[in-house]
Amino acid sequence: MVREKLKIMVVDDDAGVRRSIVRFLERTGDFSVFQARGGKEALASIPSVEPHLALLDIRMPEMDGFTLMERLKSRLPGLPVVFITGNDDVEYYRRAFFGGADDYVTKPFDQNRVIEIINRVIYYNLAAQTLPNNDHISIAAAWGKGLNFRDSTTGCHSERVATTSLFIGREMGLEGQDLTRLLIAAWVHDVGKMGVSDAVLLKPGKLDKDEWKEMKTHAQKSYDILNEISLKEWEGISLAAATHHENWGNGKGYPFGLKGDDIPRDGCIIAAADIWDALRSRRPYKEPMPASGSLELMEKLKGKNLRPDVVDAFFRAYEKGQIIADFSTCVNPFYSG
Repeated sequence: MVREKLKIMVVDDDAGVRRSIVRFLERTGDFSVFQARGGKEALASIPSVEPHLALLDIRMPEMDGFTLMERLKSRLPGLPVVFITGNDDVEYYRRAFFGGADDYVTKPFDQNRVIEIINRVIYYNLAAQTLPNNDHISIAAAWGKGLNFRDSTTGCHSERVATTSLFIGREMGLEGQDLTRLLIAAWVHDVGKMGVSDAVLLKPGKLDKDEWKEMKTHAQKSYDILNEISLKEWEGISLAAATHHENWGNGKGYPFGLKGDDIPRDGCIIAAADIWDALRSRRPYKEPMPASGSLELMEKLKGKNLRPDVVDAFFRAYEKGQIIADFSTCVNPFYSG
């Protein structure tokens, strides 16, 4: 599976720093890196490069980073910008963030941290560009965040599943109210875990047979809780959220034992996002499965556990760089609290 590389522009007047950044970014295999010695060269390369993100130094002789950021964003509205600079002055921080920067890294920097920030910032911006403007999403996001406070072992699972579902849904042609309902359902898909005991939900290890039986009740509980909401905008949300553990191929999933087209489309999308997150996440009882193995398993589940056209849409989104594979941080384009 060949994934489209993300294009990163690196602008720094120090050739040694540029080479260092280019080397470690290219080593990942995920990025195409373009470098420039200063603002004029960077601006001249825009038509041919069209970067997904710019990494900028601040103190440069011909044009400082703040001016360059302003000019880049005037040509490429929405372009994410991350400053990498040796200056940690508070005034620089203020100017960076109030000027529209997405993050700020001081030298010397940790390479893995920079890669983590790049992935998060690009993912955030991709999601934010497609996010429907709907207050109900904010409500669902807050609910999902509340669940994260209770179950910290799964990190920001709800928001990652929502964001992954967003891109799968877009690849399947969803927009407007259909996309909004998918996002709401994905955000609240695990709300039933509020009804699972702490001894089971927070157990730092694998569950035994009885504990697993209790854990599986969360899907039914999600349905029961969400079914109490009578708002028109939430119509169908309870069933979509509750069916993320149904089995497309044999109907042996839960809570309803549905099969094939009897499972709501949104439930099938959330199921794929949920499985991807589980494979790539670290848990107290397991390490994350490598991306290559996780992709192979997603393909094997096509037509079995997972709806085929959903899996196809997942891979299209992955190839475009829209499905994040590094879950070391939370990515939350939906909730600003």
